[in-house]
Amino acid sequence: DLTMQGRPASVFTPQQWRTQVTYLPQQAILTGSTVAEAIRLPFTLAVRDGCSNGAEGAEGAYGSGRRRFPSLLRNTVHHTDDRLDDTAIRRMLDALGCGDIELDRPPHDLSGGQSARVALARTLNQNPSIILADEPVAALDPVTAHQVMDDFKRINTEMNISILINIHHVDLALEYADRVIGIRAGNIVYDGPTSGITQQILDVIYNGAPVPKSSDPEQGGQDHAK
Repeated sequence: DLTMQGRPASVFTPQQWRTQVTYLPQQAILTGSTVAEAIRLPFTLAVRDGCSNGAEGAEGAYGSGRRRFPSLLRNTVHHTDDRLDDTAIRRMLDALGCGDIELDRPPHDLSGGQSARVALARTLNQNPSIILADEPVAALDPVTAHQVMDDFKRINTEMNISILINIHHVDLALEYADRVIGIRAGNIVYDGPTSGITQQILDVIYNGAPVPKSSDPEQGGQDHAK
């Protein structure tokens, strides 16, 4: 069963999920006329009074988590500016090695790697507990891909944010991940530490070979199970 923070997923409301989990798409979607606007936009959206989902439930969700941005519930622009001013945005971009990206730069002028890191900065400013990243380095060159994966590693270790990445770059998965879930044809064929990945397991994931078992003679019987 799916759990978050040791609790069943079913006990969380959609609003609570949104305060804890953020999604980073493969193709960065940066709206706004400047980089600063693109990063700030999620925090300037206000829920209209009287909308069907109601602010009360969301307010309760905000009260139960680590960080909250009431501007998502009410039109409190001043509060948003206090929480996400240009200084905070600049600091986050600099921490991600994006000191060369001006805040007034149009998002469409950014390279693929720069767009990916700006999108990551926007995600971090939401202060999530979990980041779901969909093939975040698929369209990046090898050097930039390593830079982005380095960012994820630092975010995980320094900010204590769990990161779940869908990735097809086996070398990057083995280098950066602590845990690997291998899926073939919709079925989980491996779920364990990166150190447990062998060529046989990779063959299972990518070539459809039988799943290795501890009882197989070539696996050393009970010794392998240990």
